[in-house]
Amino acid sequence: MATDQHIADYTPTGARAATSVEHARRLRHTAASLRERAARIKHNPATGLATGDVSDLQALLESADQLLRAVQKGADERSRDEAAMGDVVGDTGGDTGAETIRARHAAIEQNAQAASVAVAVLRELLRSPGGVTLDAPYGHGAPLRHHPGALCAIIAERAESLAGALEAAAIIKANAAL
Repeated sequence: MATDQHIADYTPTGARAATSVEHARRLRHTAASLRERAARIKHNPATGLATGDVSDLQALLESADQLLRAVQKGADERSRDEAAMGDVVGDTGGDTGAETIRARHAAIEQNAQAASVAVAVLRELLRSPGGVTLDAPYGHGAPLRHHPGALCAIIAERAESLAGALEAAAIIKANAAL
């Protein structure tokens, strides 16, 4: 019975590829929104005052976090894909397809983890006492942490890298299925 449930949870390759492409599209949209929001965060380093409301930034971070959790939940299916690809490729004697899939999956995991960490850092910064107050950017009072706008740009870059890895893996798997 547990095996039947395990098989029922396994998503066909085409559906997984479509899901990966959809996640990539949503990640690119979130990245664009974060970059746009980063440009609107104003900070006066001399006074430590930040202008503008960051409440919409919290919603963007929640959206990004949900997408990243969805991508990370796919790790089991990616492992099954690797095993299936290894079985198919093992019969023909070539390992390049399986190695390529493993490399793409490793890139997906690494990029998802890096983006999740950046989201957590920005959330912690926004929750810290004083909100987005930073030290002056010069002398001994140089900032010990990134400006929220810079963190938004970092998260956006990592989300775009993850989107590219998801798309590449989906294309490779689709080609291998042919």
